Amino acid sequence: MQPRIKKIIAILSFEIVCEWTNGETRSIDFYNLKEKLHTKMLDKILSANVFNTVKVDEVAKTLSWENQLLYFDYNGIQKMGALDFCPDVLYQNSVLIKK
Repeated sequence: MQPRIKKIIAILSFEIVCEWTNGETRSIDFYNLKEKLHTKMLDKILSANVFNTVKVDEVAKTLSWENQLLYFDYNGIQKMGALDFCPDVLYQNSVLIKK
C-alpha cells in the first residue's frame, strides 16, 4: 500500500509540504500538478484564500478543501462537498525532501 498523508508541515505559495505515513517529508507543487493532470479542477483551489484552507482528511489520509465541489446527493439535492485528491496521485507527483 502506498503511503498516506499524516500531517501538513507547511503551506507555501501553492505548494504543500507533508509528512507521510512512511516517515518521509514530501512537497507537492499544485501548479505543476495542474500542468501534469491537465485539469481545471485545480482552478477551484488555486487562489490564496482557498488554498490556505487545506486540511488533512483523517479518514482518507489525503489533502482536502471543504465546500469546493458541487454535487447532487442520491435524492437529487444540490450540495457542496470537499474537494480532495487521491493520495497515490499526490505521492507520485511529490518531491522527496527528507527520508
